Amino acid sequence: MNNLGNKNVRVWSLLGMVLVVVLWGLAPLSGKYLFNENAYTPALLIAFRGLISVVVLGIYLLISARFKKIDKSYWICLPAGLIMGLAYLLQFIGLESTTLSKNTFLESFSVIAVPLTMVILTRKAPSIISVFASLFCFLGCFVLCGKGWDFSSLFLAPTLGDVLSALAGALFGANIAFTKVFAKDKDPYVYVFFQLLIMTAISFAYALPFEKGLTFSYMPVHLLTLLFLALVCTIGCWVLRTICIKNVSAVTTAVLNPMSAVIATSLSVVLSMEEFSWNVVIGGLIITLSILISGILDAKKEKEASLKELSKE
Repeated sequence: MNNLGNKNVRVWSLLGMVLVVVLWGLAPLSGKYLFNENAYTPALLIAFRGLISVVVLGIYLLISARFKKIDKSYWICLPAGLIMGLAYLLQFIGLESTTLSKNTFLESFSVIAVPLTMVILTRKAPSIISVFASLFCFLGCFVLCGKGWDFSSLFLAPTLGDVLSALAGALFGANIAFTKVFAKDKDPYVYVFFQLLIMTAISFAYALPFEKGLTFSYMPVHLLTLLFLALVCTIGCWVLRTICIKNVSAVTTAVLNPMSAVIATSLSVVLSMEEFSWNVVIGGLIITLSILISGILDAKKEKEASLKELSKE
């Protein structure tokens, strides 16, 4: 019964991670829409997105008395928040000066950053299959954003937006590994709250003195989009991911993330923001296959661990 319960928890956790990925696939589209409308500048958008999230989540923590759980161990939220804040800033600042598909593709550097960060944090080398799954997923993202069989455009000198998007992806990957290692015994709501608090502080610290042409729109459609980014894509997704990641491997989490690129690129085609390409179909299939490889690897490891525990008894 115990094993069945653990299996159900893992299944629901994986489904939760999939939901997070789907919603995060909508975030770049929402951000690009706001930039095209000249509604908000990138850093200011992240700052207010974070501020709304911190206020709402803070009220919930006060009502539920979750702040009582805070102890010295929550200092780990400081580096986690710095990593997340820089990742968001670089992602949205980069999105302003590169294409949507390239932005989401280059964020897939997270699949390379996760195994490397896990090695640094745990001093345990990843398995060959885990590395293969990550690289295979990265290949899928490469195909996803190509143009037919002509990939030469991806080998041109990168723009500043390309570089920032790649750095954002690497930082998101580092955050995945960091959360997997250090957030196992942390209240997910408190852990996310402090990360968002630090992200908000960093964003305002950059936006107010350094960002040129600050703009803030009060149009209802723009404010509703901002609320969607804050309440759903920030609070909802980060809390759900922090809960689910405890039962899903870091590599599987990283490999799932690029599915956001599939969703974002596909929707941008449907909305006529980009032209249709078979690369979307082929790249999506490759990414899905890499998810299956990682999932099978997880299941095999968990079965072996269960058998070892039973043999000890």
